[in-house]
Amino acid sequence: MKRYHFFLILLCATFLVSCDSLSPIELEGSDDLNIKDVRIDDISELEATYIVENNTDEVETYSFSSGCQFGFKIERNGKTLFDIRDQLYCTAALTSFSLQPGESKSFPISFEYLASDVYKKTGPLIRGKYKLVAFLLDDQGAEASQEFALE
Repeated sequence: MKRYHFFLILLCATFLVSCDSLSPIELEGSDDLNIKDVRIDDISELEATYIVENNTDEVETYSFSSGCQFGFKIERNGKTLFDIRDQLYCTAALTSFSLQPGESKSFPISFEYLASDVYKKTGPLIRGKYKLVAFLLDDQGAEASQEFALE
C-alpha cells in the first residue's frame, strides 16, 4: 500500500512540474479587430473581422485543443455581457494553423444569427457604448478589442 501511495505522489509531482512547461508563451504577432460600422441600431447589425498577423521573421504556429480556434465577447463598463464560449460546441480534435512572416488570418464575426442568443443572455441591450473583444482559443492571451455604440 505504501508503494502505491509513493507512486501516486511521484506521478502527481511529475504532472505538476510538467504543467509549468505548458504555460502560455507570448507570440510575437499582432491582433486587430475591425468593426464594419461602429454605430448600430441593433446587435444583429454588428459585423467585424478579427485578424491575427505574424509580424516576426519566423513561421508562427497556433495550436488548439479543439476544432474551435477563436472566440469573442461583448463587454460594457468592464463587465462581460455575452461570451460566445458559452454557446460553442467544438469538435474534439487537435487543430492548428501556421502563419508565414507577414502573413495574416482573418476570422469573420457576425451577430446576424446570434442576436437572439445575446438577448437570451442579456435581455434587450440599452443604448450606449460597448466593447467587442476577440481572441484566439489557444491560451496565448492574445486579444483585440474595439468599441461600438448601440444607438
